[in-house]
Amino acid sequence: MFQNAKAQLTAAEIQGLWSNYMADSMALVFIKQFLGHCKDRDIISVLKHAIKLSTSHLKFISQTFENEGIAIPRGYSDSDYNPEAPPLFTDSFLLFYIKNMTKTGLATYGAFLSGSSREDIRTYTTESLETTADLFNQTTDILLKRGLEIRCPLTPYPKENKLIKSTQFLAGWWGEQRPLTSGEVSNLFMNLTTQNNIATLMTGFSQVAQNEDVKHFLNKGKKIAKKHAETFSGFLKESDLQTPVRSDTGVTTSNTLTFSDRLIMAQIALLLESCIGDYGISLSLCHRRDLSLNYVKLTSEISTYGVDGAKILIKNEWMEQPPGAVDRDNLLL
Repeated sequence: MFQNAKAQLTAAEIQGLWSNYMADSMALVFIKQFLGHCKDRDIISVLKHAIKLSTSHLKFISQTFENEGIAIPRGYSDSDYNPEAPPLFTDSFLLFYIKNMTKTGLATYGAFLSGSSREDIRTYTTESLETTADLFNQTTDILLKRGLEIRCPLTPYPKENKLIKSTQFLAGWWGEQRPLTSGEVSNLFMNLTTQNNIATLMTGFSQVAQNEDVKHFLNKGKKIAKKHAETFSGFLKESDLQTPVRSDTGVTTSNTLTFSDRLIMAQIALLLESCIGDYGISLSLCHRRDLSLNYVKLTSEISTYGVDGAKILIKNEWMEQPPGAVDRDNLLL
């Protein structure tokens, strides 16, 4: 399917494939568990499509690594979930989960493609980007059809071109604050919905986690996610913009072991990495000082929280070491 090339893989290409393998093997486990209980035909179709894509990605990466003599990651497998456990999340929330993961995938594949040189890797990444976009659109169409899609707040259409004539446009700490720009509204909304989804996942995961450190970590994370969501919501409300919420909480009452703690922690780690990236983009595109300062503070908080999670992963030997450069100093010992 993909043309082979003789050039050695670059660090960017190895890391991209390695990260892709870890993320897809993780997603495959979650989706299999979801599919085992889902009753909705449309959602089942989305889940099956997602499984097909992840399986295809894992096959290509495994073959590429084997051809290159690179160790295939352990990743995640059927041993990381309990197929007999009752559903942990509602069918409707599964759509939000898939949409959020495809959103992350679109950003990841875009960065992966821009750092790739080999033709077969570029072809693979381009096709992955296209099929992920198709899955995103399929999921969004169902959410719209069901009346579940949470749309970004509306702002007026600009009727004329205007130039900024005062540095008051950059103000935001004291005095009169200007209304948010459409770009600032868009990013606040995106980060708000992401944090709501994370809070839902952490609520469900905390009900089935076994390790006490993991339970504490998740409970702390729920509070952080809700705090961040409230911060973003507050900025939108200040500009008289409605902050939409889901009527479906998304979590069932199940407390049966559903996913391994290792898988849960890896999923949260992936989401936190995505959040930090989103906050960075949002910061680069906002011009109000008070909003910028909040993005800096929230990024610091979520980064510190992410380090706490990494410590739990390392403590329990759950974290695989990613590929890297040669440790020359160690070779001298």
